Amino acid sequence: MIASRREPPATEREPLERAATAPVVAAVELDTVHSTADTAAQLARDFDAPLAFVTVRPPLGDAADQRRLTRDLLRARKVLDVALDAASRHGVMSYGEVVEGDVVTKILEFARARDAQLLVVGTRRRRDAPSVSRQVVAAADRPVHVAAPCRAVSDPRLRRMTTGRAQRGARPTRRWRMTR
Repeated sequence: MIASRREPPATEREPLERAATAPVVAAVELDTVHSTADTAAQLARDFDAPLAFVTVRPPLGDAADQRRLTRDLLRARKVLDVALDAASRHGVMSYGEVVEGDVVTKILEFARARDAQLLVVGTRRRRDAPSVSRQVVAAADRPVHVAAPCRAVSDPRLRRMTTGRAQRGARPTRRWRMTR
C-alpha cells in the first residue's frame, strides 16, 4: 500500500495561501524608524512574509510651500531608506511608500489595502501629545505590535534631521544672522 498526501479542499487552502503572501506592514517615522524597522524586519523574517513600510506626511495646505514639500519628501525618503536597509540586513523582501494625509487613517488604510497579517508601529513615550500608536491599536482590525523606543539615533543620515534634541556626536546646528 502506498501512502499519499491528501490535498486539502480549495476552501481550506485559500487562507493558508493568503497568509503566506500577506505582508507585515510597518509604519515608520523619523523618531522611531530604527526600533520600528528592526522589530518589523525580525517579525517578517519569523513569519516568512514580505515587509511593507509606510511613512505618512501631513497634508499640504491651500498655499503649498515648495520648500516644505521638498523637505518633507526628502525626510520621508531618508526614513524609508533607513527602514529598507534594516530589512535587507535581516534578509527580508521589502518595499516602502510615502502617503499623504491623516496619520492614523492612512496607516490603517495602507494595512487594509495590502491585507496585512500584522501591523507594526513605534512609540515615542510622549505624555503630553496624543499617541498615534494608541489610536492605531484602538482602531485596527488586525493584530498590532508596538515596537519599543530606541534610545539614540546612530544613523548619520538621520542624525542631523532629528527634531530639537541634542544627539551624541552630532554637530551643533549653525544659525546664521544677517549683519549690516
